Amino acid sequence: MPARGRGLGTEATRFPVDYGLVALGLNRISLEVYDVNPRACHVYEKVGLVHEGTERQA
Repeated sequence: MPARGRGLGTEATRFPVDYGLVALGLNRISLEVYDVNPRACHVYEKVGLVHEGTERQA
């Protein structure tokens, strides 16, 4: 895909995270992601989100 590796996903993720934390004053943002999507996991960690746990058999 021509869009891969250009940082578009990172930028698209960084904006709402920054907006929520800075502009709206939120204390926490959470999301769920499948572990079979390592590219998404990498992007989320890159923008500052922290992996806090893994649901099993959910």
